[in-house]
Amino acid sequence: MVFKKVLLINPAYKDWIVAVPAGLAYIAAAIEKIGVSVKVIDCRVEKGYKKKILDGIESYFFVGISVNVVTVKSAIEIAEMIRSQSPKTKIIMGGPHATAVYQHLIPKYADIITLGAAEDTIVDLIENPELSKVSGLAYWDGEIKLTPKRDKFTEIEKLPFPAWHYFDFKKYRMPGCRLPRIILITSRGCPYNCINCTKIIHGSHLRMRSADNVLEEIDYMVKRYKVKEIWVSDDNFTFSPERVKELCRKIIKANYDLRFHLTNGVRADIVDEEMFQLMARAGFVFVSLGVESGSQEVIDKLRKRLDLRVIKKTVLALKKANLQVGLFVMIGLPFETEQTMRQTIDFAKSLPADQAFFWMVTPFPGTVLYDMIKKDGVFLRDLILEGAPSYSAGEPLFEMNHLKSQVVKKYFKKAHREFFLRPSQIVKSLKKRTERLYNFYDLYGLIRSGYKVIVRGGRM
Repeated sequence: MVFKKVLLINPAYKDWIVAVPAGLAYIAAAIEKIGVSVKVIDCRVEKGYKKKILDGIESYFFVGISVNVVTVKSAIEIAEMIRSQSPKTKIIMGGPHATAVYQHLIPKYADIITLGAAEDTIVDLIENPELSKVSGLAYWDGEIKLTPKRDKFTEIEKLPFPAWHYFDFKKYRMPGCRLPRIILITSRGCPYNCINCTKIIHGSHLRMRSADNVLEEIDYMVKRYKVKEIWVSDDNFTFSPERVKELCRKIIKANYDLRFHLTNGVRADIVDEEMFQLMARAGFVFVSLGVESGSQEVIDKLRKRLDLRVIKKTVLALKKANLQVGLFVMIGLPFETEQTMRQTIDFAKSLPADQAFFWMVTPFPGTVLYDMIKKDGVFLRDLILEGAPSYSAGEPLFEMNHLKSQVVKKYFKKAHREFFLRPSQIVKSLKKRTERLYNFYDLYGLIRSGYKVIVRGGRM
């Protein structure tokens, strides 16, 4: 059977970051490359998305739905809606959550699950009618069947650049951001084994694109989409300082009018002042560090292999290069105590950072952390089928015997109020935010952020 038309869906959820979905853009590009028609609906930004999904649904042989822990509830609702109107339409789910819990989604909500990275799998699925001969699938045939695992180590330089033309960049607004804003991924995989991270999609083998290949994509973004801001979403962008330096030199030479953000929490112990200086010259303005905790004991239990004593040196080197610094910090890990949460707040306050992202812990199914809580704690939500409300909701998702949810929530609010309501931090935050007031929407975001910190104990 030949597939002529495919619908890709990003389910709805609310969060403080609304970025163009890079995963679907890669999938769309892979499908488009083999001459198959693609339609993409991002339910987070499309008004009346249910009607748009059902309009002509019978004409699609299959519908692909991206699923992670914060979208699974919406994904299930969309699948049920499609099943009700068009029972013959094949539903394919993919993404980290679908890969981890496929046995809970087949056959009620999905006919097929792509396990792991899906670009090659989707293409094979379209071109091959025999599911048993397509690697990397779970599917229903009277029972759940698994095909051989697909190699996670996709040659990422052979992938087509993401098909951003399926998205309206104006709909992905965020206070203080220049539009158009696009995601850039220059590597896949991570060699570290932190128990809170999932490796289910890209594995532990780090594959890095060459500086020339990355520059080619940046050039493509600028010329085709007139991009003004790029969010680099690698797990380990600075892992190889020499590659970063080479890329930055090429960006400087190209003289783009671009601003770069490192939005994922990169390693906080990779200190290279030359690299930081080149990043600043290339247009990088913000770097997020994966600190996670202010307790070395907690860090060691996370298996993060990070010495907290190095972090201040990293922050100071970044500030010396005139880069803004954000800290990724978790509150309420299952082996925490009130003392370690207090240490984490004090540690974050001791660093000369511009921003701190305090996260209530989200235990992803498929991780050691999730299994630890399942064994010794109590989940407050069904994370498998109901999922988390959002990554930044500030609601505890589990309890341990020694650590109750209300205590965690108290320290979560303390963290935000103590970090952001210091006079020096208020001045710093206002200065940085007012520098990025491009329109009324940005002003509204600034006012809303202040309200969240003072009244709700949330982040700016």
